[in-house]
Amino acid sequence: MLDKAIVNVVNVEVAKRLAKIGFTDPTDYIYTTNIIDSRTGEYLDADEEWSMKVNGLKRFIKRIPFGRLEYSGHFTNGDFGGSGYHISAPKIEHVQEWLRDRYIDINVMLVNYEFSKRQYVYQIVDSLGNKVIASKEKFDSYEDALEEAINIAVTKLNF
Repeated sequence: MLDKAIVNVVNVEVAKRLAKIGFTDPTDYIYTTNIIDSRTGEYLDADEEWSMKVNGLKRFIKRIPFGRLEYSGHFTNGDFGGSGYHISAPKIEHVQEWLRDRYIDINVMLVNYEFSKRQYVYQIVDSLGNKVIASKEKFDSYEDALEEAINIAVTKLNF
């Protein structure tokens, strides 16, 4: 399983919200459903899952929706016929660009250099240049501020 921070993708809640508001761009990563044997807690591959079903052990198959981040190569939210087992996990920068294409700009600014500890804030700006939302909190990294701004944008703004 991949680490979200290493590949710099949005968290699963943001990914779900993006799917609901129409994000269909291809992505390299997906959140996929974990399938486990509830007796052992071990992950099942497709053959093991099929074997349990055939042997009357279906009741021990447990699904954890969107519990695992995987490399997909080229996935869109329209793939797999809306099976509910996979969802796009776009990179943070990709979502920022996608929002910008919909006239929502996210600006992250450095506000404090004091004691070599940088701090950042964000502003979400509409197509007319109006500040829609500004952070009240300061963040220790640019990436944390950007991720929070994206979360706020896809949760609170109307599309």
